[in-house]
Amino acid sequence: MTNQTRRARNFITAILILIAAPQLYASSLVCRFADEQGKFLRDVQTQLTPAGKEEHLFQKSDKKGEAIFRDLKPGAFELLAQLKGHVPLKWSVQFSGEQTLELTLMTQQGFDRMDKEATDDINSRDYSKAVAILDKLLKVYPLDAESHDHLARAYAGMGDEDKALTEAKEATQLDPKYSDSLMEIRRFILVTRGDKALQSMDFPKAAEAFESLVKIAPQDAKAYYGLALAYGHQEKFQQALPAINKALELDPQNASYRQVKTVLEAHAAGQ
Repeated sequence: MTNQTRRARNFITAILILIAAPQLYASSLVCRFADEQGKFLRDVQTQLTPAGKEEHLFQKSDKKGEAIFRDLKPGAFELLAQLKGHVPLKWSVQFSGEQTLELTLMTQQGFDRMDKEATDDINSRDYSKAVAILDKLLKVYPLDAESHDHLARAYAGMGDEDKALTEAKEATQLDPKYSDSLMEIRRFILVTRGDKALQSMDFPKAAEAFESLVKIAPQDAKAYYGLALAYGHQEKFQQALPAINKALELDPQNASYRQVKTVLEAHAAGQ
């Protein structure tokens, strides 16, 4: 093969690579939107942003619920989808080629109903039920910071401290307004640990939990109240009285605190 022939072949190969490149490295992302019942959603305003950039691509879903972004190169993208009456959806996309995303937009009413149910379950200490609801919400809205925060509290209530702290960290990373979430979750974990120890009459463990709590939340009257109960049940009245006095200093109108102080004083006098 002559040098001239070799150069000609190399030139032809280079041209073929250039022609094929857009097909190899640029393809389409299809975002298919539906509601909770699986009905396709039309006119969803969809924004796609390459990670770390400010340039946005815009599409609107058609009657099949599809918003199609063509000629994309592989990379990381942030997706934002909005439709009136529905909760906006944020989604992280790692695009590597032809891809279809099946996405759900919940109605605001439906989302709020489930969120309230989960919150009510946490308040009534039905933590496993709250976790089940929040898992469903986060499957649809994985970047919802508030749901992660609520899930952290539910796990804390169940005593799963590792998962609680993981979810609290996730909430903080997603939204800076949850920057105090970790401290609050740690407080919640200690309150739960202390309350459970009191209920099971493991008073040394309860005292340990509430001692840790007053260190991180020195203005929490309930922490000193729990500590007073833990000490009192161990007949450590000289330690219990300062604790209940601090609880009353922080919450002077609390009738339960005053009653416990009266009982502690009576037992201390009888020693």
